Amino acid sequence: MAYDLYHFALSSIMANKHMGKISLVTDDTGADLLEALPYVDIDTDLQEIDHINPKWWTAGKVHALRATQEPCIHIDGDVFFMNKKSKKKIDCDWDALVQMREVGEHYYSTYPDVFSHLSRVWPHISNINLFNFAYNTGIIGFKNEELKGKYVDAYFSLLEQLDTAGAEFPANADPNVAVEQCLLTSVTQRANVYVKELISLDDMDESDLFGAAENVGFVHLWGNSKYQNYYINKVKTRLRSESKRVFNHVEKKIQQL
Repeated sequence: MAYDLYHFALSSIMANKHMGKISLVTDDTGADLLEALPYVDIDTDLQEIDHINPKWWTAGKVHALRATQEPCIHIDGDVFFMNKKSKKKIDCDWDALVQMREVGEHYYSTYPDVFSHLSRVWPHISNINLFNFAYNTGIIGFKNEELKGKYVDAYFSLLEQLDTAGAEFPANADPNVAVEQCLLTSVTQRANVYVKELISLDDMDESDLFGAAENVGFVHLWGNSKYQNYYINKVKTRLRSESKRVFNHVEKKIQQL
């Protein structure tokens, strides 16, 4: 939790700086922790899903999309826009926006084990395991409101089915990635809509993943990298240089935890 506050703070500052005015959808606790960050407004709509099991940690993101009644882009708290390149790249027409496709070795080392566990409690797993890739949703957006509604409804319907079935998963087969990302892949592919990939497959062929992201103008500290001392120190140093006021606020909140 403590380190996540540093990430959220820097992410919000960089997004506000390079992408335009931003809003936060959170709960009462999050609003208290993040009140000093540069959001245009802070809504506590996540209180509405307080009944959902915390193991479904992707539910907050999907509910935030549902609560935003206009075209929107959502970024994870460990995504940092470093310049305006990303904004220029997405200044076009699209139905849905994603960070990239997860394909090849990365896909096959992540998803099959999750699918094998999901299939034990959800026999319709084939509905979202058809395409041999998954959209990464560290950055996700919708301009097509009907499409967003289909995705959100499908997501919460699937959570209900899994909970009714008493689904339990081992730590090395966290179902959130499949429920969130593969479900989005299925919904968009079946709808035959235009999904804008911020990083294309060609971009990744020309550079490694982190190099491609840098060329597009952002950094995503996905996985456990954001909890490594090297990156934590880089985030803290950059946050202090961007806003000493926000940095001090985060330090104070962390001391109170």
